[in-house]
Amino acid sequence: MVASGSSDGTVHLWDVSVGRSRHISNSQEVKDLKCSPQGNLAASCSSDRTIRLWATETGICLRTLSGHGGAVLSVAFSQGNQIGSVSADNTVRLWNLETGICQHILTGHQGRVSSIAYSTKGDQIASASWDKTVRLWNTTTGEHFETLSGHTDGVLGVVYSPNGSLIATGSTDSTVRLWDVGSMACINTLEGHRGGVHDVVFSPQGDQLASAGVDQTVRLWGAVAGECRWILTLSGHEDPIMRVLYSPDGNLLCSSSWDKAVRIWIMESGVCQHILIGHTDAVYCVAYSPHGDQLASSSSDGTIRLWDLASGDCSQILFGHEAPLCCVLYSQKGDRIASGSDDFTVRLWNAISGECSHIFVGHTDEVWAVAFSPQGDQVASAGKDKTIRLWAMESGECHRILDGHTGEVYADLKCSPQGNLIASCSSDRTVRLWDAETGICLRTLSGHGGAVLSVAFSPEGDQLGSASADNTVRLWNLETGACQHILTGHTDGVHSIMYSPQGDQVASASWDKTVRLWN
Repeated sequence: MVASGSSDGTVHLWDVSVGRSRHISNSQEVKDLKCSPQGNLAASCSSDRTIRLWATETGICLRTLSGHGGAVLSVAFSQGNQIGSVSADNTVRLWNLETGICQHILTGHQGRVSSIAYSTKGDQIASASWDKTVRLWNTTTGEHFETLSGHTDGVLGVVYSPNGSLIATGSTDSTVRLWDVGSMACINTLEGHRGGVHDVVFSPQGDQLASAGVDQTVRLWGAVAGECRWILTLSGHEDPIMRVLYSPDGNLLCSSSWDKAVRIWIMESGVCQHILIGHTDAVYCVAYSPHGDQLASSSSDGTIRLWDLASGDCSQILFGHEAPLCCVLYSQKGDRIASGSDDFTVRLWNAISGECSHIFVGHTDEVWAVAFSPQGDQVASAGKDKTIRLWAMESGECHRILDGHTGEVYADLKCSPQGNLIASCSSDRTVRLWDAETGICLRTLSGHGGAVLSVAFSPEGDQLGSASADNTVRLWNLETGACQHILTGHTDGVHSIMYSPQGDQVASASWDKTVRLWN
């Protein structure tokens, strides 16, 4: 079951298996909604100054708790027989669930109280207020025993870590603070949000903290060290970075740029191992051979260059396209290379001899993306004509055209590891998932605020990453289509995304001239 409360004054109890809800009502807008640990009760609080307790099985209102002199802004269940509430009347109230009697009225805050949280043991509660403080109270006696001060504006969110050792708070001063429960000292101030932080929550394991703010982002932090989710920033390119790619073993990372160079980075140290120089114009795309000993790069200079990664030397230059190249890719066996160009064609090359074996003609505009099927019998291509084309590799025939995007299909097109899905991204701000066999669009992933420039499947095929001109990376659950994480930090459009071979890291490349690595 999922419970939801709204400013329309309603509470809905949803059966997640069928997507249907039971509608129950408050008299005014619902400010907060919580389910009891046992799951049999839901508590809602409202601007009508009351708390209502609902039976989740029947939707019947079992009890209305009255007494607050202002809107009730937040509620929380203890692990036992108590519920806490906070209000715009500057007070906290603790109620007995069995009798509905108010056991304690906790006073002391000098502003409306916005949030409440019980400790893991249930022996104390924390209340957050617009008076810039968090107050800690004994739940048995109602006594105030500590005040956490440090925020420079109203505190909107408060939560205990699962083991009870930390308290996290979020404030309109744009920061998140971590407090040690033993010493009551602020051990970290986490900065990064560009506006007030409305809510904070720990992961079930307590190793991560999520914060949500008015800047429309969610940030994930290391709960102990307070470090942001990204692990490393690689700098060195002199112009925007167009593509980023892990080596097959995950030990190296490659980046290509408008500065005409390709850089090879050692992942363990972040040191640049090679700078590959030779192209005479922007390098739009790079691809590792399956064994990781060779790299292909495609450029606006109309050529593909093959590089020996042991020495950093260019071993071969492939000529043939009559316009800039946007994409290049090795087949799974490493014996073929596919490339797409602004000359409206896709070319298939012998990776050993460098000879062009096929020219696929059919697109009516620039080709920006190519992908091999895992079985190696198909090549997919997409581009400015808003279509995706599937080609039989041996015959060169186009046997399916996938239509649906309302904007150009950008320079990234990926097949899932299992080969049953194709992911495409577009200037229409969406990602589309296609059935590789039938060509049917199975799902459209929406949420980005700008053109989606790159997509990547996780190695297990259960997650998809997307990068956008809105400066963010999004991670999607492929089974549900839900956005699991929005990764912020880049200061310009994110042009490329890639999972590490182990699937534990994502690398993103941006026009801000940096590569960011994310857990």
